[in-house]
Amino acid sequence: MQFYNKHLEGNFYNITCLLSSEGKRFRKSVPRLVYYHFVEKFELNDRKTLISFKDNNRFHLHAENLERLSVSEELFKRVQTNRVKNSRSDYNQSVNQYTTEGNLLSTFDSIDSASDSLGIVNRHILAVIKKERLTAGGFRWFLKSYIPKKEDFIFSPQVENSTRLLNRSLWEKLGGPSIDETNPPACMNLSLKDLPGERWKPIPGFEDCYIISNMGRIKRLAGWTTIGRKLF
Repeated sequence: MQFYNKHLEGNFYNITCLLSSEGKRFRKSVPRLVYYHFVEKFELNDRKTLISFKDNNRFHLHAENLERLSVSEELFKRVQTNRVKNSRSDYNQSVNQYTTEGNLLSTFDSIDSASDSLGIVNRHILAVIKKERLTAGGFRWFLKSYIPKKEDFIFSPQVENSTRLLNRSLWEKLGGPSIDETNPPACMNLSLKDLPGERWKPIPGFEDCYIISNMGRIKRLAGWTTIGRKLF
């Protein structure tokens, strides 16, 4: 199976096999099976136990090259070998806190210290810095090394009748199929208005939160708020 590593901008692979028994098919990890049978027994269905490769070559499945690691140990190994981004380093950056009008309030040595002092979730502050959110805790946030401009504090709310209909994120995940972007399939259509002939029903177990239409669109009913935060 092929996967894409965004950090390394390249593909990596997991070697699996399909096993059939009594008319049923099961996909199994070859490295897990090799380790289980030729190194030591462990609970095969325990997803907290990972089988890693000592030389980081995922095609080198010899028993001598396999090692058993916990999820945290495997993550640490990936960070150490620069196969994933060390997300903790993001939270060690010095930041400035501003009002939404652009007045500087405080400077913090790190996002974590700002979070601890003000009780604001650290990942929300980071999301503001990355311009994924407009505010966190009702404040604007910028790296200390960045001098914000006047336009950084101008907020233009989204117009309800926006012409952006295509769910580009889903479209890209599906491999960019050929479609009419001005009239996308219902499952990729972000229109806030009901489509012709569209009917909605609550999703069992989530009746107060989500409804689904006969055209495959899902709408969230509760939980959206702009109090204390705004989203781009």
